[in-house]
Amino acid sequence: MILDVQDLLVRFPGVTAVDGVSLSVAENECFALVGESGCGKTTLARTVLGLQRPDGGTVAIAGTPLAGLRGRALRRLRAQVQIVFQNPYAALNPRMTAGRLVDEPLRLAHPDAGRDDRRRRAEELFDAVGLTGTHRSRYPHELSGGQCQRVAIARALAVGPRLLVLDEPTSALDVSVQAQILNLLDRLRRTRGLSYLLISHDLAVVRHLADRVGVMRAGRLVEQGPSAQLLDAPQHPYTKALLDAMPGRGRAALLADTIEAS
Repeated sequence: MILDVQDLLVRFPGVTAVDGVSLSVAENECFALVGESGCGKTTLARTVLGLQRPDGGTVAIAGTPLAGLRGRALRRLRAQVQIVFQNPYAALNPRMTAGRLVDEPLRLAHPDAGRDDRRRRAEELFDAVGLTGTHRSRYPHELSGGQCQRVAIARALAVGPRLLVLDEPTSALDVSVQAQILNLLDRLRRTRGLSYLLISHDLAVVRHLADRVGVMRAGRLVEQGPSAQLLDAPQHPYTKALLDAMPGRGRAALLADTIEAS
C-alpha cells in the first residue's frame, strides 16, 4: 500500500476540516476524492503531502508513518509524494525557463550529479511528458496551458515519486487538451508504476482515471468504492445528489470520444 490514512482528524478554529477519514491507495492505483468546495478534500491532500499537521489519526507513505519524522528522513519520505496543481501558470515560476524548472528538483534529488547527467535526466523527463528540446528554453508565458501542465508533471516526476496528488489537473484546460493530459497520466501510471490521489469535481475525468472513488461531505468520507460501481449506482443520498450536480454525464461521452481520437 503506497498510501494509508487512518482516522485522520484535522481541526481549524471553529471547524473540523477532516473528521475521522480512513482511505488507502494501492500501488499503481488511482483513488479519486470528490465533494463540494470546503468538504475537506484539499486539507486531506495537504496532510498527505506533509504540509498540514493532523490533530489525530495517522498518515503512512509506503508503510512509514509521517508522524515523528524530521530532517533528512522526512525529506526522503516527502520526495515519494509530489503534487500537480490545477493552474500550471500559477504553479510555475515565471522567471525560470522550462529547463530550469525541471533542473531545480533534479539538483535536490541528485546532488552529486553533474550538469551533463542532469541534462540527460531532464531530456528523458521532457520526452516522457511529450515535450521537445525546443521547449526547454521557453518561459511559462511562452507555452500553452497544456505544455505548462506537462512541464509541471515533469517537475513533479524529477524527484522520483511513487504517488502523485493530482489537484484538478485538467480543469483549467479545454477538452482536447484535457484528453491529451489524461492520456499522458494514464501512460505514466503504466510505464512508471505511479499511484494517484486525484482531487476533482469533474465526473468525466474521475470516470476516465479513477479505479476507486471516495465522496467527502463536511470533512467525512460518506461513501467509497470502485469507480464504475459508485458512479453508476451510488448508495448514499449525498453521493446521488452530488453526482447529479457534477459536470460530466454529457461531458463524459465527449471527453471519451476526444481521448480516443487524440
